Amino acid sequence: MKFLFVREPFERLVSAYRNKFTQKYNTSFHKRYGTKIVRRQRKNATQEALHNGNDVKFEEFVAYLIDPHTQREEPFNEHWQTVFSLCHPCHIHYDLIGKYETLEEDSNYVLQLAGVGNYLKFPTFPKSTRTTDEMTAEFFQNISSEHQTQLYEVYKLDYLMFNYSTPAYLKLE
Repeated sequence: MKFLFVREPFERLVSAYRNKFTQKYNTSFHKRYGTKIVRRQRKNATQEALHNGNDVKFEEFVAYLIDPHTQREEPFNEHWQTVFSLCHPCHIHYDLIGKYETLEEDSNYVLQLAGVGNYLKFPTFPKSTRTTDEMTAEFFQNISSEHQTQLYEVYKLDYLMFNYSTPAYLKLE
């Protein structure tokens, strides 16, 4: 059985940003991507920021993602790569595509289909630190409508293919 789980694209993006760029322990992401983002997106960056890359702003991250140079340089990291290009839903015929928003219910359905639903249940987990739609909207408040439009174009196929509505908080041009 082949299955895939997807998440609302911008919630997934903000979640990746929060995890990879705002957590002190993610020094490998700070070094590999943060320094590159700071070097390319920040005017008058300090030597410390250029060396550590541990203070990337969401606006800089978005600018990095929509910069055509970024995609030419190397593929996006899997944490912010579009799901359609990461998981190839047009080439792999998934038996089920579940959603993060209904993860517990959809996961238990997969377990039933696999014939183990009577023995296994998907664990419940606290959602206190989870990136929410409201939190995502806050992150997008300081993103220009031009950059929001360009970013939406990058992730548009994920919105369309997985039946997600365009977020109401976006200011598209």
